[in-house]
Amino acid sequence: MTEPSTAPSTGPTGAREPGAHFVPYDKTAQPSSWVGWIWFAAVIMVMLGLFNLVYGFSAVYRNQVFAEVPSGVLVLDLTSWGWVHIALGVLQLVVGGGLMTGRRWALVLGVVLAVLNAVGQLIALPYHPFWALIIVAVDCLVIYAMVVHGGELRRAARRR
Repeated sequence: MTEPSTAPSTGPTGAREPGAHFVPYDKTAQPSSWVGWIWFAAVIMVMLGLFNLVYGFSAVYRNQVFAEVPSGVLVLDLTSWGWVHIALGVLQLVVGGGLMTGRRWALVLGVVLAVLNAVGQLIALPYHPFWALIIVAVDCLVIYAMVVHGGELRRAARRR
């Protein structure tokens, strides 16, 4: 008696024949090294959250900044910008913690935050081109790791 083939059988037109046997995705497979990139994303997210909290609180408590521009002196009120950074910092801390535990909602929010960070770096491109391009490249790697290999971290978290 022959065992059923694990490869899909196709007809002369390339279409799958009825009753062709497929091997389901192996959920017990060992996670790949990309899980490390997801951990990297989680640590970066926590670090960015802490940095944004510090920046936000300093902007709230020292709410006027003088910036010298070619046409004179620019005076900015940073209180509302500071509160935005505080909220963003708290969100990044929560998402980083969720990524470390393999939560799906953290993967989704992590991708959104990384995309927003990459777009924000495009705004800074004329002022800090080398740094902005490095951060955009890291954001792209982190997004790839979370989108393609996010399920591996979830499985690895369940095994512990």
